[in-house]
Amino acid sequence: MPIKEKLNFRQALDFTETFNLAVKFIRQNFFHLFKCLLLIAGPFVLMSAIANGFYQKSVFSPAYLQSGDISNLFFQIGIVLVTAILGSLALIGTTYEYIILYTEKGPDNFDVNDVGRGLMRDIGNILWTFFGIFFLMIAF
Repeated sequence: MPIKEKLNFRQALDFTETFNLAVKFIRQNFFHLFKCLLLIAGPFVLMSAIANGFYQKSVFSPAYLQSGDISNLFFQIGIVLVTAILGSLALIGTTYEYIILYTEKGPDNFDVNDVGRGLMRDIGNILWTFFGIFFLMIAF
């Protein structure tokens, strides 16, 4: 297996060079990054997909349209929103932790457990950032 060159993300690049660096990073680390995303963020994305499926099944059924139960609708929408937010944060956090470990340790010098531990260590920062941006958007 050939040794991968470490890509330098901390340099000034124009748009074309940035795009080429991103494509090169994905080509170089696709399987390892996909494995991390599948094992760490995958369960959250799967929960979101299942919640969306139940919501769509119940909303588009003829019996649901005739019942007019609005409280159940709000509960299902809440579950869908919470699982979608968790899935998105898990995807973003896993990708960022992967890139952080890549720059610190180099390619192929870390595994899925390292990415998971890094994500758990930084989950507070991820949540504070999300809620901070959320409340700023609501305020403006």
